[in-house]
Amino acid sequence: MPLDGLNQIDRSRAGQLGQAVARRPTASMPATVLQLAMEAPIELCRELLPPALHPLTPGVLVIMAYEVAATAERGSFRTVEVGIQCRAGARARRYVLGAAIDDPTVAADMESRWGYRSTVADIKLQRRYERIDLTVESGRTVLQASLLAPMPVTPSAVLYVGGLRPVIAAGQPWIAQFERVFEISRADRGRPAVTELDSGFWTDGETDGLKATEPISGSFTRADVTLNPTRFLIEPGRSRAADTRRLADVIG
Repeated sequence: MPLDGLNQIDRSRAGQLGQAVARRPTASMPATVLQLAMEAPIELCRELLPPALHPLTPGVLVIMAYEVAATAERGSFRTVEVGIQCRAGARARRYVLGAAIDDPTVAADMESRWGYRSTVADIKLQRRYERIDLTVESGRTVLQASLLAPMPVTPSAVLYVGGLRPVIAAGQPWIAQFERVFEISRADRGRPAVTELDSGFWTDGETDGLKATEPISGSFTRADVTLNPTRFLIEPGRSRAADTRRLADVIG
């Protein structure tokens, strides 16, 4: 039998989905994407997931960083997410615990149209010949991680799973699917390393015990990324198969 999550969604830390929600996909955005997967304590992963989601064994911590290129309408911006790999029913998913964005305007738009809560922070994604370094600072260093010895691979060798995040819709807590579409043109794989992870920052003070232990895999890609509108909600206290709703049926 799979393990169930134990966490109850805190309404004060969940995003809000209402009539301002995005109804159409964004334009395709050229970006570089860093993904780092590390083992994490299974019991802590279980304590951070809602009951409808099931942690992997061992637990898997996933760090995602996006650097989106500038357009005529806006400048470039960077986003970092820290989450837990999990399953929703039979589907592989990634539950986002915390996020940071370095552009306040983008952060506000994401919150109003996708219910995507984040903290504005200073984010640096630097590529060198032998490594790719990620640093996030918010008054202090809250994340420092790297992809070591990246080597080219075919784009099909890299897989991204759909994201999930806690939201409030029609006055009730839900888990919302957060869907990006990736058209990958170049990919590298390497060894992930995490040297600094501020658990309290990424879990909004819920725990100080979240940590990365053993490396699993890492990748760095160039891709055109499209952010789809939120379409489905999952009842957080029950299995996905029993209680998945269309967002349109919940908020109209």
